[in-house]
Amino acid sequence: RDLVGNIDESKTLAAVSSAIDDYENRVIPVKRELRSQVIHGDANLGNVLATGDQCAFIDFGDCVKAHRVFDLAIAAAYLRPAGDDPLALILPFVAGYQSIAHLEALERELLFDLVRARLATTVSLFYWRVSARDANDPYRQKTLELENGAAGFLHRLDAVGRKNFEEKLFNN
Repeated sequence: RDLVGNIDESKTLAAVSSAIDDYENRVIPVKRELRSQVIHGDANLGNVLATGDQCAFIDFGDCVKAHRVFDLAIAAAYLRPAGDDPLALILPFVAGYQSIAHLEALERELLFDLVRARLATTVSLFYWRVSARDANDPYRQKTLELENGAAGFLHRLDAVGRKNFEEKLFNN
């Protein structure tokens, strides 16, 4: 919440604030009921090596004992398709995850909020980093290239809504 003041676009500020509110109101009260384990904590496309039918994670600097559904949500927040369907990459990813590690009912109920919370974090950090750098700063340019799509993805997920998200992911 301390970083949202750097967000200078009202629609994005509202989406980020809503995601934070939902996390505080829906996730925090029941967080203790979620299963925990050591998670990667930063499962993004830059930290996955894939070749043929093999896949591996690298960069374990964010590993922490946390709620295991958080790792799924973090990874899903990076699955931002270019097409019209914001769930096009999340659907098969979650289905694959569940084929190995089944989600409990509470984890399924919170996944939408957790993905949005990760995106809210990414967007808040994005605006903070951009505001702290000169226009021609190389790190600022890298940040603009890597994370500029997070706000748009958050808006697209909000348009899908919690109910449709859950129905598409878990009722097919």
